[in-house]
Amino acid sequence: MLATGGEPLQLTTDPVSKVVNAFSADGTQIYYSIVAPQGEIRSVPTLGGASTVVAAGNNLATSPDGDSLYFVGSTSTDSGTYGRQNGVHRKSRSGTEDDVVFQAPTGLSVLTILPFPAGKELLVAAGDDTVLGSPTVRLFRVNVASHNSQKVGELSGSPTGPVWNHPGKTLLCSRTVNDVTNIWEYRLSDGNLKPVTAGAGPDLSPMPAPAEKGIHFVNGKRSGTLSVYDTHTKRSSDILQELGTQPALSWDGRRVAYVVLSGNAQQGDLWVSDIDGSNHVKLVSGTGVITAAFNSDGSRFMFGIRENGVPKFYIIRTDGTGLRQLPWSGISGGY
Repeated sequence: MLATGGEPLQLTTDPVSKVVNAFSADGTQIYYSIVAPQGEIRSVPTLGGASTVVAAGNNLATSPDGDSLYFVGSTSTDSGTYGRQNGVHRKSRSGTEDDVVFQAPTGLSVLTILPFPAGKELLVAAGDDTVLGSPTVRLFRVNVASHNSQKVGELSGSPTGPVWNHPGKTLLCSRTVNDVTNIWEYRLSDGNLKPVTAGAGPDLSPMPAPAEKGIHFVNGKRSGTLSVYDTHTKRSSDILQELGTQPALSWDGRRVAYVVLSGNAQQGDLWVSDIDGSNHVKLVSGTGVITAAFNSDGSRFMFGIRENGVPKFYIIRTDGTGLRQLPWSGISGGY
């Protein structure tokens, strides 16, 4: 749709989840990613038409002259399976071959690619969690020709949606400070941060208007309910009148555990309640809380949590007492 308003034009109709990446340099194409384990990038004409496959990956960015495409791709492991999305790939707009110009450090995934105005360098943002959000994002400056890179800064506050404000000099992004999410500006030369918006938020997805005429951004809160559906009566009722995630049922179906996210990425509260929402008890608060399972009689619950960047597993009584850490080195668990 036009930035000035009007009716939107639907460009795709297939029932697959998509994420918009970028316009082409000449504005005639829109690049978007298909949400899938390995990902696929496609392009579609701005005014509508058939889409075409561009590359295997996600988070595509174009060079200023439009000749090169940069995107995030998986790396292969020794077993042939796909690993973390930690490589920045480059290919020509008309070509089929690509090369890797940057590899994120171990434990990090590439989140965003921002080409510098001259087209010879990239600013790459990398974090440790692409699902729940990274509390801190590291910034790397990458030379496209030599593939040399150096860390040039960090963004705290669970930043999302980084874009150039003054290309090559300052970024705009959403940051969460004291559970309030606003738009901030980050200066690359010295790491200076200053707020651009204020208020309750959340303010998300900054989009600078041309000729420094301000920015567009999204404002709005997540909403939803956690409900239970009775397959016999075919009726549903609400357990929670807010957005509860990761529900886990007890074996007898009488209790449910769930996580309620706060404003900060990865921050949440783990709750347990009866299946009708009564007798709710908050078990724990923390970063990266993951529900696992109840024990057989529903008296204990197992969950994961991230402490100082390290994932740990615990078991706790459903009345909130008896917290105990479990020896664990995997990625999931259950009874």
